[in-house]
Amino acid sequence: DVQFNIGAGTYQIGAVRAGRKIKLVYNYYNRNLIQIVLSKKVQERIGVSPTAPLKERLAALKGLKLGMTRPGALTDFQWRHLMREGGLGPDDAQIVAIGGGAALLAALERDQIDAYAISPPIDLIGISRGAGVMWVNNASGDDPSMDPFMFQSVVATEEYAKANPQIVRGFVRATKKAVDEIIARDPADVFKIVQQDFKKVKPDIAIAAIKEVIPAFN
Repeated sequence: DVQFNIGAGTYQIGAVRAGRKIKLVYNYYNRNLIQIVLSKKVQERIGVSPTAPLKERLAALKGLKLGMTRPGALTDFQWRHLMREGGLGPDDAQIVAIGGGAALLAALERDQIDAYAISPPIDLIGISRGAGVMWVNNASGDDPSMDPFMFQSVVATEEYAKANPQIVRGFVRATKKAVDEIIARDPADVFKIVQQDFKKVKPDIAIAAIKEVIPAFN
């Protein structure tokens, strides 16, 4: 129904498995942007530093309640991957579906979950409110086992791409130009352009989130 669609690489894999003939034409990010925020109370209780080696931080997830958006989402897969990296089995922690970013944030603040997995800026909001600490900063390459990663890419059907090569090339050139401009601009200037879409996010958090994702741009 559409000429182009944007999504994580995991969704593209699902589409291919379902027999959909799609082609990736542009990759926005080559690094995973699902950030892990741990409850500050939990971090103080377990006594593991946020700057400890990654494997130690992941092993510390044992017995915790880990919040994600919905089963089968990238946030769900992220937890399962990190548990394996930390030497944990599938039953060593409880992964629970909470919903979107606002729901995850509220659940952490109410001590209903011990950590959440989500992309910026929700990670920074929880930290700025004093409810959480950054536990795995994927945007900065904290987990080398997932670097590089097709976090957000543009796909088109093979049929459309073959029939309209000039349109696809033009779309990719324009998108690449926009990405280069985001990287080159001051994050505060970028925020002014997108501020209308992020009215509920405080400017300082939004600007920090833009800075956070820039290293992950392809």
